[in-house]
Amino acid sequence: MFKPYKMRKVVIAGSADLLERTIDSLFDLRCLHLIDFKKNVPDFNMGTPLKDAGPSSERLLKLRSAEKVLAVSPASGADIVGKEGAVPVQEVEKDLDGVLKEIDSEIMIKWEARNECENQLRELDRKAEELGPFSDVPLKLEDYEPYLNLAVLVGTVRSDPGPALEKKLSGRGHEVFVTGHKEGHLMVLFVEKRAQDDALKVLLDHGFNEVKPPQGKGLPKAHLANLTAEKERLKKELADLDTELKDLSKGYAKSLLASEEHLRIKVEKAEAPLRFATTPNAFVIEGFVTEAGSDKLKNALSKATDDRLYIEISEPEKEEDIPVALRNPDASRPFEVLTNLVSRPRYDEVDPSILLFIGMPLFYGIMLGDVGYAIVLMVVIALGVMTRVFKFLGMGGAAPQLNAILFLCAIYSFVFGFVYNEFFGFEFFNHSGLASGTVVILPMVHYWEFTIPRFLAFGPTSFPIVRFENVLALLKLTIWIGLAHITIGLIIGFRNKYVSHGLVHAICEKGSWLMILTGGVLMFYFVLRDITGFEQLSYGTAAEVAGLIAIMVGCALLVKGEGAMGLMHLPSLISNTMSYARILAIGLSSTGIALAFNHMSITLFDSGGVYIALGALVLFMGHFTNMLLGILGPGLHSLRLHYVEFFTKFYEGGGTPYFPFGTARRFTTTGPRHHIAPKALDLEPKVMLRIT
Repeated sequence: MFKPYKMRKVVIAGSADLLERTIDSLFDLRCLHLIDFKKNVPDFNMGTPLKDAGPSSERLLKLRSAEKVLAVSPASGADIVGKEGAVPVQEVEKDLDGVLKEIDSEIMIKWEARNECENQLRELDRKAEELGPFSDVPLKLEDYEPYLNLAVLVGTVRSDPGPALEKKLSGRGHEVFVTGHKEGHLMVLFVEKRAQDDALKVLLDHGFNEVKPPQGKGLPKAHLANLTAEKERLKKELADLDTELKDLSKGYAKSLLASEEHLRIKVEKAEAPLRFATTPNAFVIEGFVTEAGSDKLKNALSKATDDRLYIEISEPEKEEDIPVALRNPDASRPFEVLTNLVSRPRYDEVDPSILLFIGMPLFYGIMLGDVGYAIVLMVVIALGVMTRVFKFLGMGGAAPQLNAILFLCAIYSFVFGFVYNEFFGFEFFNHSGLASGTVVILPMVHYWEFTIPRFLAFGPTSFPIVRFENVLALLKLTIWIGLAHITIGLIIGFRNKYVSHGLVHAICEKGSWLMILTGGVLMFYFVLRDITGFEQLSYGTAAEVAGLIAIMVGCALLVKGEGAMGLMHLPSLISNTMSYARILAIGLSSTGIALAFNHMSITLFDSGGVYIALGALVLFMGHFTNMLLGILGPGLHSLRLHYVEFFTKFYEGGGTPYFPFGTARRFTTTGPRHHIAPKALDLEPKVMLRIT
């Protein structure tokens, strides 16, 4: 649970004639994490791909191009496999040449024709945009051609230059045409060449920007009409091609997916020798296998090669880069996504996924703590709304895990909603501490109220816990939660350092912080006694002295382990602990917003008339906004407390994920046709959440 699967180092050696059989067997087993050959072993070289690697790669590229053209994807083909069954490899091989031929003769030809239509449409749009401004000018296109004695000036201006031109060119031959344009006015000026410079001065004063007129014959309007007709024809042709491609997609989806999977597997197998050490007559494969799968691996390889392989399975060396396969109960496996978001734990580290499973929903529930919001969140998750949100945010691959995490957080929020007696900010059940004017959802049902003995209390001492009536008590509770959380982190850090570097290193680096934290609590005993509820004891002074000694010894060990600069981080211990007060702050802000909108809406309801509808709108919009904040805020702050305050006490990460050689078949099968695609033998979720 706290440690990954135990790994074993595997070395496989055999003669070259056994290479393909070995690769096939390893691929089907899907349990050996390969180590790439490093090229630093005498007499060994990196292997070369198998003979069919090149042709298979070319075919695979062609198939993937066809899949992209037809928008065929594994997700879209899942239903087909479920209904018709996976395709036997023999059938795929038999039909492969025909599928590739149909891609060339039908699919790609239609795709190229579609691309040509789109290119022609873009060209027509360009021509129409060029002709558009000239369609209102009563001139033919050939009228813009150069003349012997006349200059033709065409361009855009900010304002009509006609009056200024009349004044400047008085007595000299000219004619001007002005029409509307997106940049002001389009102007066409015919003027005697001897007056061209004067005309240009006027035009420049009006922001003249030259435009090259379109070439051709006839009126621009006639050309635009022809372009419009041609565009309509091309759009119809494009729509017909899209329909044909869509029909082809339905017809070829299964064949393409099965062929692509088959070729992808062939290529992966054919290129596997690039990761092996080889000689002209032999090969050596190194990798890691789980302890549970080591016997299965050895037996399968021996059977496949008639016991002709040398197989050595041993305990891995401590300094080796051992791959990590996380090992968690089903309930906590979704939280591996959050662990991987930081980094994969090292092989000798404690896996914090189970700690996230315990802590994050708890903190989330303490913060949100409202029965109404929790129910809405559960319904939203069940309806798939959050799945669509995660896909929109680019986290669709991790949506199942994130939904499971969020649903567990909603359950905790539901439970704490009863603890706080809150339902969308209203009192859920009646209790004796009701303030004047409080709205109760179920006024006839009373809470079972009780008082916690003070010597057992680390916060509020009565139930239910009305948050705004127990702010100080809840603040004390969050500080105790922070102290406990940080202490657990330091204890785990001590264990990690002990395993990786020995006892002395663990005492200096993590034991020192534990002593400082414990000494700090003892040192401030008389302040903390009010928090715990204990009465002042006779050995209070002794406790203070013990705390001071613990702090001094801890500081000395810290200097020895981290150097004098380690003392600079002492204030962070206090800030980390106080940071847990956000658990209370986020909860109070959510409750405060809910109460504010409830009060406003009730006031509007009491006013009657049209204000009732306005009150309903205020109530809905207020709680909708608060709900969005309630989903986001507790999640982010709970993660922050784990990543920043907790993980930094013990977690280093940087482990290598365990990815065994081989791929589960979904659309093909090596046996008879069946209707359920085989699942991969997953030891862990393969989804890695990345935020970009």
